[in-house]
Amino acid sequence: MNLSTGEINKIEEDENADQYTAWPFWTPDSKELIFQELNRDQTELKFYAYNPSTKNKRFLFDEKYPTWVEFHEKIWFLKDNSFLMIQPLDGWWNIYKYDQTKNQVQQLTKFKWRVNDLLFIDESKNTVLFNGTGEDHLNFNTLYKMKLDGTGVKEISNTNGTHRTLLSPNGSYFIDTWSNLQTPLSMYIANSDGKKLRDLGQKINTNKVAGIKTEHFTVPSLSLIHI
Repeated sequence: MNLSTGEINKIEEDENADQYTAWPFWTPDSKELIFQELNRDQTELKFYAYNPSTKNKRFLFDEKYPTWVEFHEKIWFLKDNSFLMIQPLDGWWNIYKYDQTKNQVQQLTKFKWRVNDLLFIDESKNTVLFNGTGEDHLNFNTLYKMKLDGTGVKEISNTNGTHRTLLSPNGSYFIDTWSNLQTPLSMYIANSDGKKLRDLGQKINTNKVAGIKTEHFTVPSLSLIHI
């Protein structure tokens, strides 16, 4: 709807198609609305752009998977209206880029682990901050940085465990609250290169006080069980 004139534009869709339409996002220049259409079987997701001035709807790209596809509840725009996404197209949740100028999707990371969230994008410094499980899947929300083309990946949490990261508004610093099996909840502040600047505190290790030792262990599984 045009707030100045009150005019309402209806985006044309196939009313006979058994599908869902959801999760619209305005481009940074506010000229186009990006939205998604998902078929009822949830095996094919299509991205479209709609220009309310020209009333033009154009297809961008689609995602197909034989079992299940989900809506993107988050996408991260760049200044040229390209955007980053987290997708599981290769079996792992990796970072992809829809390039507006080339009109194509490019896979930026090829991890064999899960990317959880993109936390900060600084195009002037060619930097993306994100978190994920890392190769040690006992970790959670480990903080990483990389360049916008997916190269130069660096872990900057530097501690094994479960993390909760709070970034400064400009992405230059972060507070990491973390713990693992041997370490009680701890907090420190560091810069975006991972250099620790100051410890902020740590809970009492009640296991140590009680004389309890904690350690990881594995339990072998059976490939075939007879009942």
